Amino acid sequence: MTQLSFASLNSGPTSDSQAVLGMAHTRVGRWSLYGLATFPVVDYALRYHGDPIGSVWSKLVLLAMVGLAVSRYLGGVRPRWFAWNRFAVAYIVFCLGLLFAGLASPLISVEGFRMDVYDILFVFLIPFIVQPSDVEKLLHIGASLAILIAIDGVFQYVMKVPIPASWTSSAGVVHTRVFSVLVSSNEMGAYMALMTPIITGLAYYTKDRWLRWLYSGGTLVCLLALLLTFTRGALFALILSLLLVALWFDRRLLIALLAGGRGGLLPTSSATPDCRLVFPGLLAEIGSGGGTDCQMEYSL
Repeated sequence: MTQLSFASLNSGPTSDSQAVLGMAHTRVGRWSLYGLATFPVVDYALRYHGDPIGSVWSKLVLLAMVGLAVSRYLGGVRPRWFAWNRFAVAYIVFCLGLLFAGLASPLISVEGFRMDVYDILFVFLIPFIVQPSDVEKLLHIGASLAILIAIDGVFQYVMKVPIPASWTSSAGVVHTRVFSVLVSSNEMGAYMALMTPIITGLAYYTKDRWLRWLYSGGTLVCLLALLLTFTRGALFALILSLLLVALWFDRRLLIALLAGGRGGLLPTSSATPDCRLVFPGLLAEIGSGGGTDCQMEYSL
């Protein structure tokens, strides 16, 4: 059976049986992953501009990837899973427990479970499509888009784009929270928290001088956009993830983290300070129009 892994970005030899499984050899898989890498723009274009498939396009992509994964599994492909997959399975089991605990409100519990688990399903399917040579291209596409979205967010703040009153604090200190094409400042914050470390890693990894400067500047822009969302949940999630990486891989990073955290942990004014990680509470917060700032679980 073929063993697949894209755990490393090496340029070593690839067997013929592995080579035909990359993105270049499947149009469906290739465009599915391009759609996921550019998800914020594609979703905004389809969902908020009247396209009939706007609300289901990601589900169609998921079904296409499931079909491709099944066909390759039947063909003998067995991906080499990461340690992360075990944590993902444990998290799904945990979410199932919360689902059954909240059956007093079944519709809310099921919707909360779908929101928490849906995105994870894609991760189990990607190893059936992606090869090591594909990873860098996807990361460059995603990073470039994130930088453009961050620039748009900063521009929104400069132009003082109006936002719903429910997005601001009762004291009225914050007048603008950036959101760009993600429509919600919470989702914008979570997106920046996700992409900023990736862009920083690319700045360190790339050998191209201009790309290094681009991603270094992009890191700063994304951090600024994250702060301008005034989303404490996303900010704390980013800091916590950096702390875990520093403790696990290189404790010298703790110095930079502590130096940056001295300013980054300053209180920010936003809608509400409480953070609830159970499905009914999270769904209620999302349903309020994106005004709250405590979706740490989503950011993580």
